[in-house]
Amino acid sequence: MAIKILRTAYVVTDMEQSLKFYRDLLGLQIMRDRIRSGPSYEGFLEVPGLEIRVVLLHDKPDGALIELVQYLKPASSRVSQKHWDIGAANTCFIVDDLAGLMGRMREAGMKCPEKPTDFLQEGKSVGHIVMVRDPDDIPVVLFQPA
Repeated sequence: MAIKILRTAYVVTDMEQSLKFYRDLLGLQIMRDRIRSGPSYEGFLEVPGLEIRVVLLHDKPDGALIELVQYLKPASSRVSQKHWDIGAANTCFIVDDLAGLMGRMREAGMKCPEKPTDFLQEGKSVGHIVMVRDPDDIPVVLFQPA
């Protein structure tokens, strides 16, 4: 059986704020930005009368996909986003200038640790890592390999 991961999706409260993070700070590119509704979406998502804004972003044309979904009807509600909660998720981005990115995040008013953690595996440093939060408090991991 062949299987391939297509995309990771996150529900967000304010698409424009989320795009400032994923597009403007992380540098992902918008592949598609659409309003979706109708029977296929209502049936698949089991939400009668739904209307959603879906933005698909990628790191390169054939690369990883992140899908941001803002529920316009009905509006979304917040739930706990602790990384130890069942069903909690995060995406890890490999970056080439972690210190610079962290500085830009702080300049943009985001909470960001002062310095990354030296990431060890089997006692050997493999890079530097930090966990930040997007505008909806969704955990995002940033990793710079050694």
